[in-house]
Amino acid sequence: MSPYIKNFSLNRHNSLFLSKKNVAGFVLKNPFILNIILLGLIFITLILYLIQMNQIVSLGFKLNELEKKKDELEKINKSLLLEKIKLESSETIQKNLTSFIKTEKVDYLRPLFETAVSKK
Repeated sequence: MSPYIKNFSLNRHNSLFLSKKNVAGFVLKNPFILNIILLGLIFITLILYLIQMNQIVSLGFKLNELEKKKDELEKINKSLLLEKIKLESSETIQKNLTSFIKTEKVDYLRPLFETAVSKK
């Protein structure tokens, strides 16, 4: 009888199958299959490691881009605040007031009806 056939058993339906005990014993006794399984596990582990490192590096690049954008927006914000303060200063307001034209006579409109509208 061949060593490969003796690991198989017949179940009650007369079909061949490998029991868990026979498979484990066969794998442990045959170093070639054990090496293939270990190499497969190492290969899968390396692929998962590379995927994870790729994600970490890409997130690092995105983080650097966002930090640069944040610094740029902070500079723009500071310049806008300075411009706002400059425009709100009393000197700027006085210069803008002198550009208005003074009116001689003011005409007011009178309402046609004496009723007012209110919301409830």
